[in-house]
Amino acid sequence: MTAGLTGTKLGRYEIERELGQGGMSVVYRATDTQLRRPVAIKVMHRFLAEQPEARERFHREAVAVARLHHPHIIEIFDYSGEDADQSYIVTELVEGEALSAMLRRQPIVPPEASLLLARAIAAALSHAHSQGIIHRDLKPENILVGRDGSLKLTDFGIARMLDTNTLTITGTLLGSPAYMAPEYIDGAATDARADIFSFGTMFYQLASGKLPFEGPTPHALLKRIAACEYQPPEYVNPNIHAGLARIIRKCLARLPEERYATVEALIKELDAQLARLELDAAKGLTALLTDPTAFGLELATRLPQLYLKLGKANLKAKQNGRAVEDFDRVLSLDPHNTEVRSLLKKLARRRRRRRVAVVASSSLIGTIVVTLVGSYVTEAWLWSQAQRQAAAQAQAEAAGDQNAPGSARKRGVAFRIKGTGDLYVNDHLEKRRVSLVETTELPPGKHHVRLVGSKRTMTQTFTVPEDGAVPIVELDVSVTEVKPVVPPPPVVTLKSRTVEFKPAGMWVTAYLDDNPEPVVKNAMKTFPLTLAYGKHRLRFVNDRAQLNEMNVIVSDTEPPGGVVPVRMVPQPAKLYIKGAPDGAVIDVAGRRVPVDQWTRDEPIIVRMDISPTDYDVTVAVPGRVDYKRRLQFTAGESQTLTLEP
Repeated sequence: MTAGLTGTKLGRYEIERELGQGGMSVVYRATDTQLRRPVAIKVMHRFLAEQPEARERFHREAVAVARLHHPHIIEIFDYSGEDADQSYIVTELVEGEALSAMLRRQPIVPPEASLLLARAIAAALSHAHSQGIIHRDLKPENILVGRDGSLKLTDFGIARMLDTNTLTITGTLLGSPAYMAPEYIDGAATDARADIFSFGTMFYQLASGKLPFEGPTPHALLKRIAACEYQPPEYVNPNIHAGLARIIRKCLARLPEERYATVEALIKELDAQLARLELDAAKGLTALLTDPTAFGLELATRLPQLYLKLGKANLKAKQNGRAVEDFDRVLSLDPHNTEVRSLLKKLARRRRRRRVAVVASSSLIGTIVVTLVGSYVTEAWLWSQAQRQAAAQAQAEAAGDQNAPGSARKRGVAFRIKGTGDLYVNDHLEKRRVSLVETTELPPGKHHVRLVGSKRTMTQTFTVPEDGAVPIVELDVSVTEVKPVVPPPPVVTLKSRTVEFKPAGMWVTAYLDDNPEPVVKNAMKTFPLTLAYGKHRLRFVNDRAQLNEMNVIVSDTEPPGGVVPVRMVPQPAKLYIKGAPDGAVIDVAGRRVPVDQWTRDEPIIVRMDISPTDYDVTVAVPGRVDYKRRLQFTAGESQTLTLEP
């Protein structure tokens, strides 16, 4: 490690005190004796200075940051140079803390406030990408928030300048695992859209208070990221507006082509959300960072009326789905808002009366699809209400609130009603002429309800639990309508063609379109598929290869020749090293990986051919004889090498 430099002088800089340290460097507060200003100095650990890769990484950070000039990116003042005895970078000093420390102290509430942080971070990324630089380690620990309301993106230590449109990771995983894009883990080609995925992970965390990807071990975590397995943000925090959740989900798309193509496109949607909420990006960010509590309270006070206005505007524009999203957010802030509840009931009744028949083209499908959308409003609202009840209960009980949901207080109960009737709860008339949804508050225990319709009466006994989600009570007094018999549509024979698929070197299991069952299993040789004319999506799977997805257009001339090659890229092998001390260097398959606190427990990615391959693994430890072992690697499998003490 770097010896403590507090009280010493480094060049023209007087070191005052240590601010923090990581696996690569120590950061000090210092004074520039020539310009008489406070600065921050990042000093590289001595033992790393002897490693060419580490020095190159440190040099890369200095060069990367020096090219960037943006209000939300840390500014570099000075650099020791590649050949200096003591490697250091001098930057502006941010009086404050890392965003991660701020999040540990208090969450960002309401979730809409996270848009301000996201907008500033995206602006910094956009500038870096415009200069041909991707960050590759975007996380709250690398974002500094100042007490003056400033925000700075920092730590470009593993940034990569892009001379071409893509970048391939060779040898090791870079960046923090929880924020890593799937293509890094797969060892696939990457570009700036990997930063967009990391941004989405952090945006999810800011809005929901949790990371989207978690696992008991690093391997489990990486596996979930590679498969992009996460709960939608609005399920984790039901207070997240659907529009905000859509942005997060698009950033977290597994395939880069399904994410935003550029950060500029992402910023356009962030700006649209901020405009809807009448938030100024710059002024709002400063207010949020200087006093998060006061800002959150003021924003939460304004939001109900604001979303009510937006919902009404959407209704007027016949954007009913978007109106429901805005009204749902009003009810999450003000559950007893009678105006919104009335608007939702009117909208649901109107939709239930209007069935929309969508007749598909007979040349393609030849079926009639009738979509009844009347239940959408009710289902969405009931689901969000149940989610909010459970969340509110857990939060209140955790805080020791005596009024929290429990045996000593009433709890909200939702009745989902089909038809129209008078609602009696425990023989007390609750309300006349109710339909769709009605709510009331009841103490925990058994209750009975009676719904008296014009032709039918329904009674039911139900139990309100003391904790957990309160079940929705279903009541039906509707009268079944006699529907006219609709003759089936004429059967249309679709034109088709047999297409041959030829696996290249590896067996494949093939899936067609959205069918969960494979159309062929473990095929090693060319196999035929009879496909209807049009566009089809095929997925080819091999447990030792990366997923191959392709779109195939079938016509009189497509695909040409009638044979489609299926090339599978073998999955990389993984090598875990146990017992290697910090400072050791692992050499395998032409790749050199230093061991430090960031890489110690992470696997080394070894690119593979189809067949198993033998590689020499060398572990060089300063002051010791190199440890060398020959291992056989197989695509998609892991090897563990334990060093003898």
